[in-house]
Amino acid sequence: MHLGIYTDQEIQAGGGFNQTINYILKIRNNLDKSVKITFFSSTTTIIEDLEHHNIKIVKVKLNKFQKIRLFIRRTLFNLFTELVPSMNTGILYLTKLLPKTNLFEKIFLLHDIDLIYFPSPEPNAVYIENINFIISVWDIAHKSIPFLPELRNQFTFEAREKYYSYVCPKAYAVVVGHGYSKKQLQQFYNIEKEKIFIIPFSASSKIRKQKTNKETPKIFEGLSSKKYLFYPAQYWSHKNHRYLIDVTFNLVNLYDKNFKIVFTGSDKGNKNYLIDYVKSIGLSNNVIFYNFITDKEIYSLYCHSAGLIMPSLIGPGTLPTIEALELNIPVLVKNNIENYEFYGPNMNYDTFENPKSTAKTVFDWSMGKISPNLIEKKNKSILKTIKSTSEEVAFFKRIELFHQYIKLYKTI
Repeated sequence: MHLGIYTDQEIQAGGGFNQTINYILKIRNNLDKSVKITFFSSTTTIIEDLEHHNIKIVKVKLNKFQKIRLFIRRTLFNLFTELVPSMNTGILYLTKLLPKTNLFEKIFLLHDIDLIYFPSPEPNAVYIENINFIISVWDIAHKSIPFLPELRNQFTFEAREKYYSYVCPKAYAVVVGHGYSKKQLQQFYNIEKEKIFIIPFSASSKIRKQKTNKETPKIFEGLSSKKYLFYPAQYWSHKNHRYLIDVTFNLVNLYDKNFKIVFTGSDKGNKNYLIDYVKSIGLSNNVIFYNFITDKEIYSLYCHSAGLIMPSLIGPGTLPTIEALELNIPVLVKNNIENYEFYGPNMNYDTFENPKSTAKTVFDWSMGKISPNLIEKKNKSILKTIKSTSEEVAFFKRIELFHQYIKLYKTI
């Protein structure tokens, strides 16, 4: 069997980029060696990153004219299926007028690909007409929190809904990061649970590599060890930076006037609002806004921080949370059923309704009131709980089972 793996993730995607790399490495390292794998990408940054892992990439490049052709072809087929949904006569007529395969799918056919794996939510998956594929779904947030601008404005809700409604039922398998997404796919899109597989996010390979060096990283200038919070998250409204700013306000005014918080990530439209809010409450000297920084810098900021608070409205299983657990840093997440089922009883929980109360927790961390040994013990237990939810083995078996299907339909 020949498996094709395609991604167009950009490094600016942050956690999404790193998780895509992790999923690719899992496949490469664990799938049965009888399965041939060819990697495809259209993105220079991920090609360069994967080459460091000795993975050769077939570069895919479609110009604007070719992308327009793809769009027109898909629009025509969609129109015909909408007009006469129970008959394929119109479709057969259309296929005689148009090329047998589209430009995107043809790339995989030329390499004799039997099954395509998309390790991230891939927009181009909608152009796969005949080859079986596996899709990854990171969240169904447009269903649970549709009121946020990034999930509502510019027809984002409609676009996401159309996308998931098409790719998930058609997919041979669907990969999700946690049980909450699995339940949502069953509830909203009627996807049978047997073809949905939980593979939790894992710490970036670069972060793990930094950890094995066992060198104490240099602290950033202007920061004091354990006297700041670190939150690596793109500036979306659902990341809820505002709550962490309010926590920092209480820390500064009640406990330590020099306490800081460090934000880092790409601006997704919310950064200027946050900067203005910080100025309005007189906290400009205590809140640091970085854009995209290196993996080494991220590792340093993690290691010297007092801890990580994850107030994001989308979760559980966010990459910063997993990385903080791996690095034996205290972690605090929202107290809800989804998080409890994912992290288990040893996680630190908070309602995130009272910044003053959260500030007290952070101050205790910064003062060393929880021993490093206890933090490490708790974090290892949490990571063990997360790992126990993984359906990785069943997922690999699902891919290998496809090999049997190929033998069957290729003999018919």
